[in-house]
Amino acid sequence: MRINKQKNLFLLGTSILLGIMASAQIELPAKYKTRELNAPALVKNRIAAQRILIGQQKLKYNVGFTGVSNKTLAEITGEQEVSPQEISRVKNLMVSRKLTPEAMEIIKVYLVSCFATKKAYDARTQNYVTPARDQQCGNCWSYSAMGAYEGSYLRVNGASAAATTSLNTSEQHVVNCSGAGNCGPQGGLAYKVFEWMVDNNKNVERESVLPDAGVVGACGGLHLLPITLRLTGVWLIHQVM
Repeated sequence: MRINKQKNLFLLGTSILLGIMASAQIELPAKYKTRELNAPALVKNRIAAQRILIGQQKLKYNVGFTGVSNKTLAEITGEQEVSPQEISRVKNLMVSRKLTPEAMEIIKVYLVSCFATKKAYDARTQNYVTPARDQQCGNCWSYSAMGAYEGSYLRVNGASAAATTSLNTSEQHVVNCSGAGNCGPQGGLAYKVFEWMVDNNKNVERESVLPDAGVVGACGGLHLLPITLRLTGVWLIHQVM
């Protein structure tokens, strides 16, 4: 009897603790609360289980029902497997490619002077992270490339809240023209987008002109963004907008 009492008290205490931890999680925006009310039961159960883990580990984020909650990991990531031969090719390219004086200056200013001395760093507070996008097919490799591209542009050319909001390159243009991948199921490779841009001196259309259509289309676009990439071992962008 005493054992049962102790067990009940333990379960009660655990429930209270989880409730406290759950209540301490970051509040979801209203649109995600509304979405979750209409989510399938399977998704609701998955979210509830994730929140318990978040609470137990005292993590500082929350989860909600998004546009990819019903997709598999393969559908979400969309990255292809890279062959050993391709890995070797890229390594050789990094070693053999000559850097321009312009690229060397970028490295000197933005890389050599970069030290991990802080306990925490949030690039969002520096306006280096553009807003989250809503992909329409298995082309997140293109979103990965453009997210890095936009962030590097802001880092090199100067960031502001207005610039971060207005800078929005076209993933559809990348899907249509780069040859780096498709909308699934094969997916693509983000680094091949940069190779396409650098080797062919290509710029990227604005999202407002060529939005994500969820399919691979004909290669077009006016190449309106006056941005030039330099291959420096990491991908950086130089030239004012």
